[in-house]
This record gives sequence, structure tokens and C-alpha cells, in this order.
Amino acid sequence: MFNCPRQGVMEPWEKAIQWKNIPIDMEEKRLEAEADEAFAEYRKLQAETEA
Repeated sequence: MFNCPRQGVMEPWEKAIQWKNIPIDMEEKRLEAEADEAFAEYRKLQAETEA
């Protein structure tokens, strides 16, 4: 029973996913969308600064 070192041991991110009960791909899509928004805003500000 105790021969598996991983048994009952969870990484913090595994706990967070289990606690939130959010599928990883959904979370990934949300983060990608946030990054795209931030990058678009950055490009807009960069264009305004250069103009």
C-alpha cells in the first residue's frame, strides 16, 4: 500500500484544479484570451506613443 511515493500526494496545482473543479483546457482558453487582450492593448498604446 505504501510502495507508491505519489499515492495521496498532490502537487499544489493539482489541488487547485481539484478544488476549483475547472477543466484545464477551459482555464487555458481563459488565460489565452486575457493574454490576447493585454497584448492588443499593449500594441494600441505602443502605436499611440510612436504617433
